[in-house]
Amino acid sequence: MSSGNYLQFLDADDILPPEKIARQLAALMDAPEGAVAICPWSFLHDNGCIDPPDPRAHWRSYDTGLALLLDLWLLGGLFPTHTWLVPRALALESGQWNTDLAADQDGEYFGRILVRAGPALFCADTSVQYRHPPEGAVSRDKSRRACESRMQAFETVAERILDVQDDRTARRACLSRIRKTAYALRDFEDMVAQAAAWERRLSVVDLSPSLPPVARLLIGLLGIRRGLAARSLLKS
Repeated sequence: MSSGNYLQFLDADDILPPEKIARQLAALMDAPEGAVAICPWSFLHDNGCIDPPDPRAHWRSYDTGLALLLDLWLLGGLFPTHTWLVPRALALESGQWNTDLAADQDGEYFGRILVRAGPALFCADTSVQYRHPPEGAVSRDKSRRACESRMQAFETVAERILDVQDDRTARRACLSRIRKTAYALRDFEDMVAQAAAWERRLSVVDLSPSLPPVARLLIGLLGIRRGLAARSLLKS
């Protein structure tokens, strides 16, 4: 129903500062076609406390949205929904939200956006507040349906990445992402097997920095299935 040239998303429990959109619009004013804007974010707790910003390596501008996406997947980062300001034309080209997904709807949507985007401009002069996910939030859902959705979201975006850029950089990012996904849904053996098939397809040797240190070493050396099994043995 919107009619503006840019789209600002905002979940009901998150907060935008008054100047956020104006400052991102100013950054986009002279940017190339298809540019998107992002900004820093902080956790907001229900008691009103706000964590200080936690800068990451990907808190910077990128020449292309795809380059940002590859870093997010490699390093395990995220930008909440309301950090973005997206050109309407780019959103129309990329397709609507997949409302059939039970989890990672935003990751799948903004992944498709970034594959097609021009520059990604990091606006450090504003910041948003992201409500720390409570129990029952979509991001904490560990049901089978939610895990299947996370796998579907990965596969949709990974296929688009590799259609555009099929090199070691892209494959390392996809490997890191599928390993992190498998680590999160490790209770479902069939989905771990699905992740292992992706690992074989990508054919990259890497330790995948998005994983916790022990899992990073075990999975990097042994692969997803044997690495998770070894981790389970060590824990027991």
